[in-house]
Amino acid sequence: MTESKNIWSDFLKDQTDETTDQVMPFLTTAAEQLGQATSGKVLAKFHKQSDYTTYAGIVAVTNEIVKAASYKPSNDPHEDANDLYRMEKYVFDILNDSYRFTLFELTITPYFPITMTVDEGVYHDVRKSLSGYEIPDDKRHSIEIGSQNNLKEIFETLLQSKKLKYLVTSLMNG
Repeated sequence: MTESKNIWSDFLKDQTDETTDQVMPFLTTAAEQLGQATSGKVLAKFHKQSDYTTYAGIVAVTNEIVKAASYKPSNDPHEDANDLYRMEKYVFDILNDSYRFTLFELTITPYFPITMTVDEGVYHDVRKSLSGYEIPDDKRHSIEIGSQNNLKEIFETLLQSKKLKYLVTSLMNG
């Protein structure tokens, strides 16, 4: 009998892809810091985008429920592992008592790259600094973020926007 190497061993050792585990804590902290910097006059909220706010979202969720229900045998107690590797959408909102401004939407998967769709005016203010991150032929002002370090750099770049500064200042004074 010949000895053979376990082909799963190298597969399990090779974990070179960067996970997105620190995206949520970083952006949640950034949101909290805006409230601190403005003495609570302007807040930021990083939150999950509801799939139920649009008809398209409702249809997509309904289709997923029907599809999932049709594939699970009634005697199988296992959950579908595909649910562990999901794409989720989040929003970074800036707000006061009267107004809300969506700075960006973020599509997150367990591994980088992730996609950020930035407010059009903010994007145009800082687009030269975002050079290299743009998604070609994207009309929605989306950029691809390849790592946690890229996320920090991009967030700091967004803070250089004249539109963003104007809106935060206006919300703080109004």
